[in-house]
Amino acid sequence: MQKEILQFYKQISCFTDLGKYKTFAKKFPNSIEKLCLLQRHQIIHPFDLCDEEQRKDTENFYGDMTRVPRTSLNYENDLFPTAQAMLVELLRRNKKYSINREIQNKIHVCCREQAILLASILKAKRIPARVRSGFAFYVTKLSSAGDHWITKYYDKKKKRWILVDADMYFSQVQDILEEYSIDFNLLDIPHEKFIFGAEAYLKL
Repeated sequence: MQKEILQFYKQISCFTDLGKYKTFAKKFPNSIEKLCLLQRHQIIHPFDLCDEEQRKDTENFYGDMTRVPRTSLNYENDLFPTAQAMLVELLRRNKKYSINREIQNKIHVCCREQAILLASILKAKRIPARVRSGFAFYVTKLSSAGDHWITKYYDKKKKRWILVDADMYFSQVQDILEEYSIDFNLLDIPHEKFIFGAEAYLKL
């Protein structure tokens, strides 16, 4: 049964299908840490673009925020809803897919797209993966849990499913970890730190 489940989550959907970019994605790092770091440097969360203080920040995690055009669309989720669409646009803006991507050439999408993109890259590498939606206390500085999307993949060596948050991975920076009170590894999130949608429904 386990073998069938793993095989099932190697399959792609219209959202995780990379098309002709599958071969390109296979060349990305195999390390989940390097993979998340690489991906994080391609994307700016729209919420941060709406923050006027962050807009003035010249030494932001993303880079010099003052270089992001004011006319740039803050929410590009509807423009790039699939992994293939995101990769196509990123390569259109700059053909070099690296952690040194210029801030003006990054795309502006949320946790959902981050989770989809990571899952699609893992699937391209034949690693079972899926996108999970639910609620996480660690994404907000308030006591309430915020709605959130993360990725779940199967680690063959550890023989278990692992939750990873590509969207919040910048929080591995120590001062932000403390600011959000994150005391665990975002590359291996304890299950009790994330409330899955179905779980929340059942508890209601």
